[in-house]
Amino acid sequence: MTTPPAADEVRQLLVHPAVWPGLESWLLQRGIEITALGVVGDDDLPTYVMTPATPAV
Repeated sequence: MTTPPAADEVRQLLVHPAVWPGLESWLLQRGIEITALGVVGDDDLPTYVMTPATPAV
């Protein structure tokens, strides 16, 4: 992606299960956690959101 999304735009990313652990690890190394929301609406795929990682205490 070369342009950032508009303020009201949502982008989706479909990730192959074999890639998931590596993606999750890569994001955590950059301070981003993935949180599961479950199935949202009439979509049959689980939905996750990325949030800033909680700092270690």
